Amino acid sequence: MLSLSTGHDTAYLTNAVASGRENYYTGAVAAGEPAGRWWGAGAEQLGLVGEVDADVMTAVYKRLQDPRDERETLGAAHKTYRTAEEIYEGLLADAPMAGPEERARMRATAESRARQSVAFIDATFSAPKSVTVLAVAAERAENDARAAGDERAAAGWAAHREAIEAAVMAGATASVQYLQDAAGYARVGHHGGARESCCRN
Repeated sequence: MLSLSTGHDTAYLTNAVASGRENYYTGAVAAGEPAGRWWGAGAEQLGLVGEVDADVMTAVYKRLQDPRDERETLGAAHKTYRTAEEIYEGLLADAPMAGPEERARMRATAESRARQSVAFIDATFSAPKSVTVLAVAAERAENDARAAGDERAAAGWAAHREAIEAAVMAGATASVQYLQDAAGYARVGHHGGARESCCRN
């Protein structure tokens, strides 16, 4: 399944990244997500290869900094908007005698009026639940066999788990390839006069 959402802060992506493999249900909270990898024609043009570095990702997506030369930018800076707190302070300045209920309404109004620049589009690919359960079952069987000292059985279950993971990754990669080739374009330059494609897989 594919879901698309706008992203504003790269910390949403980078804070979940760890160097280990994702252990869905069994260790995702402790281990985090698998490390991201730069992928796509745009990434290649910018010299972005291998594992995603959080600082580089923030520089590229938030500050539009060219990773080949940090003195250069990839386009005009993102538009800045008043924060919810700034909007609230303005509303409060117009009604300094407002009571608690009115202040709560003003805060809700400020939250609804606040805008943020879109730094990226987050494309999330999710395998069907049955595939996830199958992978978790293979991992559990692998761990149980290893705990029992049966390394041959553990290796067999590990091979099943790795095959499932490889199939999921192949599907996600094919989807990202399609987005790059047919749909995944970002506007660059004045009024989007040129197009680039840059993906994190």
